[in-house]
Amino acid sequence: MPAPRTPVMRPAPTDFARYRRLRWRARWATLVIGFVVVVLTRAMVLQATVDSDASRWAVLPFLLLCGALGAGFMVLRALWRRSYAARPVVQTLDPTPGELYGIPMLDDDLPRHRGFTGETDVPTRW
Repeated sequence: MPAPRTPVMRPAPTDFARYRRLRWRARWATLVIGFVVVVLTRAMVLQATVDSDASRWAVLPFLLLCGALGAGFMVLRALWRRSYAARPVVQTLDPTPGELYGIPMLDDDLPRHRGFTGETDVPTRW
């Protein structure tokens, strides 16, 4: 079983302009890749419906379409994830450290030291 990941202390994103810019970039990339997919699909269908030996060349737009779908998936996944990670966090006027870094455990009270309170026995090596 993998060890639990420790939270990284990084300030929470608050830049609205960066979020909007990344979101619009992802939207435009989605439109461009969608257009490429539509054009390649149309070319493949037109090439496949030809009643001659040229219909066997329909595999070329099909392979390009498969490549475009694979590359488009990788690119769009990265762009949309980056946009999602940059969503701004609305903070209070007096944020606590847990709100600043996105780690709610920082706001919890510190636990009592068990060795100094006598709750546990002293280690035997002493």
